[in-house]
Amino acid sequence: MALSAFFLMFFLLQHFAINMLSVFSPDTFNEVSHFMGTNPLVQFALQPVLIFGVVFHFVMGFILELKNKKANGVNYAKNNGAANSSWMSRNMIWSGVAF
Repeated sequence: MALSAFFLMFFLLQHFAINMLSVFSPDTFNEVSHFMGTNPLVQFALQPVLIFGVVFHFVMGFILELKNKKANGVNYAKNNGAANSSWMSRNMIWSGVAF
């Protein structure tokens, strides 16, 4: 699971770096975009690898959650917010954002 997360973080970092080229050097960004859009290796090999990485990470997270519930057998304690605080104090962040 950690390796798939590392893979996805690497992709996001690369994606961020390429998109930042559009701010600093539009011509270079256009060249890189054209290369990725026309290169068959990127289109037919790397895109499926990326999709597999996302799906794999999702499935492994789901399996890990199921194993955790099976191993523990007891649900986590939940905070009953309505019993401990008023509606206004629980939603103060949203009223602050609104104002």
